[in-house]
Amino acid sequence: MFTGVPNMVCIFGYFRASWTLRVDLIGDFVCRLMQHMDARGA
Repeated sequence: MFTGVPNMVCIFGYFRASWTLRVDLIGDFVCRLMQHMDARGA
């Protein structure tokens, strides 16, 4: 996450790199985290 910008996250991967698939997982996690924070009023 970026300091001073509460809802901005930068995730990137490379074409044909093994960890590019993890970018999708991290994106899902960040979305769930922000939904959880919104539900709690954080």
